[in-house]
Amino acid sequence: MESFYLKEFKLINASIHVENSAAQRDYSVKRVNINLHDLMMDQKPGKHIISYSQIGLLIGEITGHLQRDKIKYINLKDSKLTIDSLKIQKTPDTLIYHFADYSLGLNDLDLHTEDSIFHLTMQTFLLSYNDKSVNLKNLSFEANISNKEMQKRFEFQNTQFAGSVGSVGVNGINFDSLLYNRKLFIDEILLDSVSATIYKDKTKPIYTNRFPDYLGQLVKAISLPLLIKQVIATNVNIVNDERKPDGTYAKVNINRGTADVKNITNLPTREVLSMKAGAYIENKIHFNLVLGFSYLKPEFSIDGMFEKFDITDLNKVLEAYTPAKINKGTVDKIEFSGIARRTEATGTMKFLYHDLDILLQLEDKAKWKNSVLTFAANTVVASSNPVSANVPPKIVDYRVERDMNKSFINITLKSALTGLKETVIMSKENRKTYKEDKKRARKESKE
Repeated sequence: MESFYLKEFKLINASIHVENSAAQRDYSVKRVNINLHDLMMDQKPGKHIISYSQIGLLIGEITGHLQRDKIKYINLKDSKLTIDSLKIQKTPDTLIYHFADYSLGLNDLDLHTEDSIFHLTMQTFLLSYNDKSVNLKNLSFEANISNKEMQKRFEFQNTQFAGSVGSVGVNGINFDSLLYNRKLFIDEILLDSVSATIYKDKTKPIYTNRFPDYLGQLVKAISLPLLIKQVIATNVNIVNDERKPDGTYAKVNINRGTADVKNITNLPTREVLSMKAGAYIENKIHFNLVLGFSYLKPEFSIDGMFEKFDITDLNKVLEAYTPAKINKGTVDKIEFSGIARRTEATGTMKFLYHDLDILLQLEDKAKWKNSVLTFAANTVVASSNPVSANVPPKIVDYRVERDMNKSFINITLKSALTGLKETVIMSKENRKTYKEDKKRARKESKE
């Protein structure tokens, strides 16, 4: 047969059931609809040509039970695939295909992984070639077992994630570069209504052979060439829950967060990977953070700022990690900046406050395992910075060593907390610098 032409083919509401007892697999496909128009097959010496004007596939429901695979159970409803004007040309060594448009839609995905440990759901998924977009609604990922049972699976400390995203929009996708050149180019990714829970059991030992890279090096190591111009996240809420080394628990809430990340690429560039984020700690204390990750070397810049707040709003966090409680006080401003390199971070901190009253619960200090903040038993904590209107404020330098087994988040937090501690209880170097600043200020006031 040299050629064949079919004007139209329709299959309506078909059902398929496949059972493989040897592989312990069971598939059920219901309400299968196929709509095909203008199929043409032309066979010539050394060349085969197949073309369609339109292909439409609609599946009402797919259900699968797979006992020996990574996916144990899957259910999917109202799946739709449409391809417009497809043409395929095949020669002994070349396959050429072209299409005008295609779209893929999925609904009500319900998936359980092996041993039913993880559960993934998604309400809708829509991919459009002509619109250069992918859109998802109500995506969630969670474990079917408790945190305690999950941590039993790991010998060392392991971060456990669960969460949901209300919507994901991926716009400006260059599908042609991805299909033909295996390069991923995306203009923007929009995330909204993000809720995440992070859990870690710190009674377990750290895996000392793991050395996390900074974001610049992580992106650069991706084998697929890519450029994502911008990622924007809104309405972000994060719960950090951890079991501390002494067996007690601590929880911190980050609310109403936003994030803007630009220039995610492993292509040659002189620009940094920039990240701007803002949120509220315990829904009360607002902060902004700007990070710039170098692609050329393992380092990133840090710029942070906290707006004015009642410092007693931090008690829930402080009491979870330190032997200190704040009776009263107001933070007027916190500004800090620095550079985090491969093994350390250095920078400056401007921490302005007044009416500070700290209660040190030193009788519990033996149980305190946190190394980020340290309070001395016989240190007098200044109640204000500046201490009076006629002296300059304390602006301190800080330096922290990086925990090489932890990521950029840890050294960013250590930088901020060490800078705060240096302001309240200054080191010898910062005290010397501050005395010189006061002398200079007095001299200038006399002049």
